Amino acid sequence: MKVFILIMGVIELLAGLLLFLAPTVAPGLEDLSITGITLARMYGGAALAVGWFAIQTWKNMVLVLVQSCLKTFAVFHIGVSIATFLGYNAGMQDFLPVSILHGLLAVLSVYFLVQKKG
Repeated sequence: MKVFILIMGVIELLAGLLLFLAPTVAPGLEDLSITGITLARMYGGAALAVGWFAIQTWKNMVLVLVQSCLKTFAVFHIGVSIATFLGYNAGMQDFLPVSILHGLLAVLSVYFLVQKKG
């Protein structure tokens, strides 16, 4: 679980930086409008916050912090999975792998949360 939190923190920080600083570099986002760029940057900001929280949790590994982090991961990844699946249904073909990935990360987050409580 500690490794999961660290890997998620690093990935979210990197994804957040990419989407915040250069959103049109991400696959499927090459031709964004100004509104789309702003929304991608907003997602980047959220990913940065989640990544930062994960790194702080990894450094301290206090039970209440770990549980909060895993709950935050679950909510974040469920939300992104649903949003990207809706985008896929609307015609954004590049979003299906993103939806599946975030769905799997949500399941892992819930799995580790249940394991930590047990």
